[in-house]
Amino acid sequence: MKFLTITVLIASMLNASFAWFYTSGNKLFDSNKKEFIARGINVASADWDAKFKPSVVMKAIAQTGANSVRILWLKDDEIKSKGLNDNNLVDAIQQAINNKLVPIVHLWMDSGKIGDNNWDKRDYLREAGRWWVSKINLLKKFEDKLLINVLNEWSTWRKGRALNDQAGHKLSDILWYAEDAIIPIRKTGWRGTLVIDSLAMAQSPHPILQFGQQLINKDPLKNLIFSIHAYADWRDETPNNNYTPYDKYLLASIVKKNIPLMLGEFSDKHPDSHKVEKYINAHKLLKICQENRIGWLAWSWKGNGVVNGVDLSKMLDISYNHDKLSFTAWGNLLKNDPNGFRTSVKSSMFA
Repeated sequence: MKFLTITVLIASMLNASFAWFYTSGNKLFDSNKKEFIARGINVASADWDAKFKPSVVMKAIAQTGANSVRILWLKDDEIKSKGLNDNNLVDAIQQAINNKLVPIVHLWMDSGKIGDNNWDKRDYLREAGRWWVSKINLLKKFEDKLLINVLNEWSTWRKGRALNDQAGHKLSDILWYAEDAIIPIRKTGWRGTLVIDSLAMAQSPHPILQFGQQLINKDPLKNLIFSIHAYADWRDETPNNNYTPYDKYLLASIVKKNIPLMLGEFSDKHPDSHKVEKYINAHKLLKICQENRIGWLAWSWKGNGVVNGVDLSKMLDISYNHDKLSFTAWGNLLKNDPNGFRTSVKSSMFA
């Protein structure tokens, strides 16, 4: 009987006319059935951008030419500690839409634990699934315009970093997303596209290359897009340590396997594990994305702080100000590169 109930639910969802984002092959489509390729910016609406009204921040971001924003949000206890609540999330999403930006909300869970030795625990995925289920009624009115990024950078740097499995670190662990988060979210009736970060803090392409299609097949609606974060592991120079950077053309290899993909985060500079600033050829990343119709969202608008003694604002801020457009060197790269913001096309929903 349970199987029959789920089957009937999924059938009714599929029979409805598409009124949500969906994928077909390696492409993403909006609710008007028009292809959408993200050209966007990450914004910390639940953190350092929170002291500014979303109406002001989203208006400034829209002036860059971006067509989308990836909104950072936190678990309820962390949100409460910052003096925020569900209404602030709704406001951030609505203000993005008001400024013709497609909103992608990502759950940044236990931010202080991201990357530590416990971050591989499957419990985090299960908790993320439960959190989204608890918020579906709140978000339902945005289903035609919103993408859900299930969990930011789940799993430590080691998990999925190597081409083959290591002890305690299996590429196939990405399949846990199905039982722990995707299927619970689908059971609520949510039909929109779910964004799935890859393993190794979202930097490794190998779990997607080897198991991406299997995970898509486990989604009752087969409506997933994968996300890679291109930081120090995607640098250009020959390393001095025991691992090599990824070949940027692996991004093209993923879409050639007919798997949907976006760069959920990237920058042109980022420190490695030794706090050494690494150059990432963002020009090349942008070119590959443009040639292969891969969406991207640059990290991040404004307010990056000091982490492990490294001032990330000098590498990662796109704007000098939260509340008005004033490009940094990183922002100017995105503005002036022929494959940067000038390739941005607004979603047909906002035509």
